[in-house]
Formats: sequence, structure tokens, C-alpha cells
Amino acid sequence: MVAVFVLLVTGEVNGTVAIAGGVALFITAAAVMAGYLLLRSDRSARRLGARLQAPLNRVRSVFKREPIDELAANSSALRSQTLVLLHQGWKLGTIGVAANLLLTFLVLLASLRFVGVTDGELSSPDAFAAFAIAFWARAVIPVTGSGLGVVDAVLVAMLFELSGASDDALVAAALLWRAFYSVVTLPLGVVTWSRFRGGG
Repeated sequence: MVAVFVLLVTGEVNGTVAIAGGVALFITAAAVMAGYLLLRSDRSARRLGARLQAPLNRVRSVFKREPIDELAANSSALRSQTLVLLHQGWKLGTIGVAANLLLTFLVLLASLRFVGVTDGELSSPDAFAAFAIAFWARAVIPVTGSGLGVVDAVLVAMLFELSGASDDALVAAALLWRAFYSVVTLPLGVVTWSRFRGGG
């Protein structure tokens, strides 16, 4: 989101990207505030859950889902579980997530350059902005576990908006990135999962 914020402040983007970036920043800020209130204290967590229960249940009723009961107590339990996880390994987890995202972006950037999209047609900061918005969309719209489809659609749309390269080149880069990001690593994940299930 840092790259998106910089682009919005400097006025280097407008139209669709500016709207998407603004919405992304707003929702991210709201999520950060909710996380802060959840972790600040047990009383704060319970108050947050109590205030969110009614609006969440209204949204769930639109989709004909059962209402959530005792969200205040659930929020308190979530706070306790989150604090345990944070105390056990937040440093390693944070480093792992950051490293994974950096590697994923570098694969995208390499894919863009490989298909001939130059820095003049799409700079690295602009590419990162497209990448950040696409992965933000995966978190907000979790249609599939890996974000397959959602990430790709948003990524291509942002690349179209930010780049002066041909649409064919940008789509080719997105497909190449997806191949390395998901398809190539899938067999390794299956092998690792199988070994874990088999006890080594």
C-alpha cells in the first residue's frame, strides 16, 4: 500500500487506479484500526465485537446466512488466540510473508521485462502499485484460496491502466507470472504436503 499511497499523493495516477487505490487505502486503514482495537485490551475487543455484530448480521441476512451470536465473546477469544500466535513467532512470520511478497513481485517484474515491457512503458513503482492493489483484492475478495482469478483480473486491469505497453504484452506477462507463481510451485507444494502427511 506504500507504493499506492505515494502514487496517489504525487498525482502520477488518476481515473480507475486512483479510485481503486483510494478504496484500498481506506479499507486498509479501517482494517488496521480494527486490528488495533482488537488487540489493545480485552474490553476493547469485546466492545468492537458488540458494535460490529448488528451491521455484520444485516449483511449476512442479505445473503441469507445465519446471524452471528456472541460476537463480543468471539472477539475476545480471537484476541487471545492472536496474541498467542504473535508471541510465539511473529518475527519469523512477518519476515516470511514479506520475503514471499517481495519474491512474488520480482517474478512479476521479471515477467514484464522478459516479454518486452520496458521501464519507460511501465516503471517498477507503477508495477508494484498494480501488484499491491491486486493482492489487496485477494484479501478483500477471497473467492479462491490462492486468489486465482481475482488477483489476475485486477492485476491485468491495473497494468492496462498504468502502462503504455501493448495489451498483448501485458497479458502475456501476467500469464507468465501466474505460471511461475502457481503452476510451477504446485508440484513442490504437493510433494511437501505428501511428505508431511506421511510423517517424513
